[in-house]
Amino acid sequence: MADSAHAHGHLCPGQVVGVRMAMLGCRLIGLNELAPFLSGMDIILAEGFKRSPVPKLEIFRPEAHKEPICRQDPNLMALISDAPLDWNVPRFGLDDVNCVADFLIKHFKLAAIAKEIQQVAAS
Repeated sequence: MADSAHAHGHLCPGQVVGVRMAMLGCRLIGLNELAPFLSGMDIILAEGFKRSPVPKLEIFRPEAHKEPICRQDPNLMALISDAPLDWNVPRFGLDDVNCVADFLIKHFKLAAIAKEIQQVAAS
C-alpha cells in the first residue's frame, strides 16, 4: 500500500500518516496551520492541543496527573481512563482500543470508510 500511495500521491484506505511538527521557526504551529498538510484525511488525531476549540478525547492516568485537564472543556467527547470517573461523556478503559475506534467511527460518521478499510485488509 505504501508504494501505491507514494506512486499515486495519495493514501490507500487504512493508511496512517504520522506527522511530528512542533515548531515553525521559533513559534508553535497551530492546528489551522497543520490542516493544509493533511487535506484529504478522513480523521486527524492530534496530541497536545488541549486549549484548541476542537473535539477532544482525554487519556487520564491518576498516577501521572492529579486531575484530568479537559473536564470543563465543552469539546470533550470522551474520557479514556481506568479511574472510576462519572462524567457526562462516554468513558473507555485504557485497553478498550476497539471500543474507542468504534466510538470515533460512529461519532464522525466514518462507517463507509471503515468498511472499505476492512475489505482492503481482507483481500
